[in-house]
Amino acid sequence: MRQGELIVGSEDEPYEGHAEIRVYGDPNAETIAPSMMTEFGNKGLFNVNKVHMYGKSRDQRARLRSKAYKGDTTIQVDTGLDWVQWDSIALMPTAVQNDHVDYRVIESYDASSGIVTLTEPL
Repeated sequence: MRQGELIVGSEDEPYEGHAEIRVYGDPNAETIAPSMMTEFGNKGLFNVNKVHMYGKSRDQRARLRSKAYKGDTTIQVDTGLDWVQWDSIALMPTAVQNDHVDYRVIESYDASSGIVTLTEPL
């Protein structure tokens, strides 16, 4: 078993840049399912020691303010958020299928209208 630490920033000096963790491997490898309720696909990052991430406090949640459809490149969410270009977002399903999530990158966000332009269609 490997142990380790994953530390980004500190309480006194939060990291305000962009931190990215990539997990590489064979995309055709067997899927990991530690329980009947959770599937991780075939890659996962697990740490049995310390994980501390300190960064700028962000508005993390917003609601869609209009319907979003397959192929849309813009969505409307809450106004006044601190979202910026290249932020990553996850659009969660209204049903219980946990694998029906769309992950997208923000091209632009208008804080006054709540309009988000995505780098690729839904």
